[in-house]
Amino acid sequence: MASNPDELNRLTMKTFEGMIPGLADRCHVFLVDTSELDDELVLLFRDHINNLVLSIHTAVTGRSEPDVRRAAHSLLGMGGTMGVPALSVVAEELSAGIKRGDYSRCFELSEGLRNWVAAWSEEGISES
Repeated sequence: MASNPDELNRLTMKTFEGMIPGLADRCHVFLVDTSELDDELVLLFRDHINNLVLSIHTAVTGRSEPDVRRAAHSLLGMGGTMGVPALSVVAEELSAGIKRGDYSRCFELSEGLRNWVAAWSEEGISES
């Protein structure tokens, strides 16, 4: 099943709206044309994002700053590439949190990402 990037972005906004002040205003920086996305690419994204979210959670709970930074950088690029700018904003927040050494904030975002993946699976985001 292909996911509509706009619906996926709305889900991301809904998941993180209470955690990230000004989330909607920050998304414009990461807007891209998603008209070229095909079903196969979206499915690869879904598989990879599940693994990445698990990696982020493992890195945060293991207090591995380099791994959190690397994963946040990957998440930043994936969000922009796939037309989910709110996901890139989450990655910016994760990166800022780890730079400050704020593992509590990073854990909050990591849990939000886990909830987001679960909601994506449950909602069955519609075909594009």
